[in-house]
Amino acid sequence: MPSKFNSPYASPFKTAVKSGTPCSTVVNNICKRTGKPVSTVVKSLVKAGICFSQKFNGTLVYWPAFPVRGTSNTINTSQTTLWQAFIDWCILNRWCTPSQLKRNATNQKAFMSFCKSFFGRQFVGTVQRTKSTSKSKRKPKAKRRSLYSRSRKSWSSPKTKWTARHTKKRRTSKRVRKTASWRRASASRSYRFPSYKSRTSFRRYARAA
Repeated sequence: MPSKFNSPYASPFKTAVKSGTPCSTVVNNICKRTGKPVSTVVKSLVKAGICFSQKFNGTLVYWPAFPVRGTSNTINTSQTTLWQAFIDWCILNRWCTPSQLKRNATNQKAFMSFCKSFFGRQFVGTVQRTKSTSKSKRKPKAKRRSLYSRSRKSWSSPKTKWTARHTKKRRTSKRVRKTASWRRASASRSYRFPSYKSRTSFRRYARAA
């Protein structure tokens, strides 16, 4: 759905980008002419729906929301600016020294293979910083949980050797008392089996008569 917001920078942006000028060059020219910062111009163009933006390793990058086709001159200029800025970035960050670049600058292929390992650090720079800060933080100490004694029905501290020894004695003494009471009860009881009298045939005949 097209945006209803009309940006004052929309018309010069569209005209310059469609002619093949890089997006960054167009925005910088608008900023010089109007005296506005890059973030203000880009925000206005994004609100109008003719530009997209995102943070790339902490830096605001932007590109047009419509397809464009650059000329060979603008493409070469953008690529030259990219590689020159990359070499400056490697030296300023001390990924390599100027003498190391000089030793590997025998030909274009050797020089590009040497710089290829540093180019990957552009994508992991922010991730390494966040990992280092997270490791430096101390984890809070875990609180000791008190144990719940079912026999006492209350919260108590963890059992020590002294408490274990005395609880063992109490358990054994209770077991002895139980067995002693069982023996006394069994000794006092006496089981008597019922006796049955047998009837004689004489009594049966006498009662019938």
